[in-house]
Amino acid sequence: LEWLDAKKFYTANVSISNFDSLLNKSAEEIVAVVNKLGVSQKVQLARRAQELIQEGKLDSMRAIRALEKALNVDFEM
Repeated sequence: LEWLDAKKFYTANVSISNFDSLLNKSAEEIVAVVNKLGVSQKVQLARRAQELIQEGKLDSMRAIRALEKALNVDFEM
């Protein structure tokens, strides 16, 4: 990636496995990380968050509101 000068596009990568740990951070940290994600990762995160909400595994209103703000979405609850 370095010789393509594309490394800068992948420095904020967060894998699906890290999405769950992201949700345990403060609202400010969630927004800061989400703002660094690419469009496809934001879509993946929104889908994962919606799944966790529906399964009852994401019930922190703090995290949900931070995600809604950062992703510009409204999660159905």
